[in-house]
Amino acid sequence: FGAVYRARHRVTQELVAVKRVFYGGQRGTERWREAVREATLLRRLRHPNTLQLRGCYVWGSSAWLVMEFCLCSAADLLGVPLLEPEVAAIVHGALRGLEHLHRGGAIHRDVKAANILLSPPDWVKLGDFGSASSSSPANSLDGPGGDPGHGRGAVRRPG
Repeated sequence: FGAVYRARHRVTQELVAVKRVFYGGQRGTERWREAVREATLLRRLRHPNTLQLRGCYVWGSSAWLVMEFCLCSAADLLGVPLLEPEVAAIVHGALRGLEHLHRGGAIHRDVKAANILLSPPDWVKLGDFGSASSSSPANSLDGPGGDPGHGRGAVRRPG
């Protein structure tokens, strides 16, 4: 988890999101791994439906991930009436991003409305890859993933 700030890139003047991941304290090693995992995945698995990393910096006890800026998340639209084509476009974009991750050997592990980011005119981007894991040892990001009792997949099978 990290705080996210809106900023303007000094060189390009592009509006960007800057995620600060503090890795000091008791959970420092875990937070550091999350930041490295997220930056690695964003660099390796570029796609129109995944958030684009513009840069990554370490300063003090924090990693700073500079990413493209999105106006809101799907969570911000909860309770807002949407037309069926709008809902379909959001779901389609999220599924395209997930498909790309899976083809690249990664599992997001934290898909929720807050991690489906939106910007006009028609951007739908998956974000927050700090909990992601590899779907095979050959693509390992930093070790096994998944919840105990649920295996490495994102969904537990019934029975």
